[in-house]
Amino acid sequence: MKSKCTLLYRLPTTFFYIFCTACFLVPAVVFFVLPFFALVFALFGLVVLWDFWRSCVFAQLIDVPAVERISLRPNNE
Repeated sequence: MKSKCTLLYRLPTTFFYIFCTACFLVPAVVFFVLPFFALVFALFGLVVLWDFWRSCVFAQLIDVPAVERISLRPNNE
């Protein structure tokens, strides 16, 4: 009987500890962990966009024939 009373005595304390732990962990995850992953995802997206833009610009420069590039220069004569 003594162990049953001890278990009933400790049960609210155990639930209180679990509840407090959850109350501290949920805001920590929401406000610190998720923004970190969002920042990493955003930086990855910016790198992909930068690489795509750079490849498009360089592809346009390479595809233009050299004669057309020279003819687009101002005439210094």
